[in-house]
Amino acid sequence: MISIIISSANDKYLTDINQNINQTIGVPFEIISVDNSKGESGICRIYNEGAKNAKFEILCYMHEDLKILTQDWGLIVIDIFKKNNKIGVLGVVGSAYKSISPSGWGAESKMNLVKFSNYIQSYKHLNKASELIYYNPTNTDLANVVTVDGMWICTTRQVARDNPFDEKLLTGFHCYDIDFCLSAGRKHDIAVTFSILMEHFSEGTYTRGWVEDTIKVHDKFMGILPLSTVAIEEDELYQIEKRAFRLFIEKLVNMDYSINFIQELLLKYYRQGKIPSMLFYKLSYYIYKYFLFKKKA
Repeated sequence: MISIIISSANDKYLTDINQNINQTIGVPFEIISVDNSKGESGICRIYNEGAKNAKFEILCYMHEDLKILTQDWGLIVIDIFKKNNKIGVLGVVGSAYKSISPSGWGAESKMNLVKFSNYIQSYKHLNKASELIYYNPTNTDLANVVTVDGMWICTTRQVARDNPFDEKLLTGFHCYDIDFCLSAGRKHDIAVTFSILMEHFSEGTYTRGWVEDTIKVHDKFMGILPLSTVAIEEDELYQIEKRAFRLFIEKLVNMDYSINFIQELLLKYYRQGKIPSMLFYKLSYYIYKYFLFKKKA
């Protein structure tokens, strides 16, 4: 009763996740996998095609480098959607705040208010031991968030039809999760469940493609951002936005974007009235400060 859609780049991973799903899901299912080992199709296009061909009512977009550890997790997913008819998107990692500042799906709050996650992260690019990434500031089984991470996203066939992934805007492999959540979130709740545990075998990486798609998605949704499902005091909101933009500036500098490009990007948000004057001036100073730091390094 669940259609699982996978964009596959690794035969070994695909074999393993097929076996894992078969052993753990606990309900009738189908796997719609597309060989994309050459990267010829963007993930939005693959997911849209998968949704059109799905025969079950619940869809699960899933990375192949996962191992689900919870038995009968399919029953849990079906039960969540059955009991919560407002929910349109379900994940295991998400954020209750999406900044106007360009960023990934998450937000960094020193007050630990906005991040919700329950999964085991293993590392392919870093020399780190596997670790449980658990944040549940409201101690709930089901958290209302704004965005979820794309490693595992469940939805309904109707929500997928009403909110297709934007394959014209996003032709690669980044930001599809943010785009989908912000689209579906206009009429539906987005949620993180703490009832399903899985292991993710690789961490994300940041490329110029990620930067370009991040800017595109934030331009698309600039009119509705920022969004939050929790109450956050003004001082903390200011700090979250400053932190997000500073991290983005650092990524741009490290990827050798010009200082003019970064300043123009900041100006665009300021002219749209999305960041206050004080933050604009502080971030402008930070651009030059970080450039000088990198040159000295």
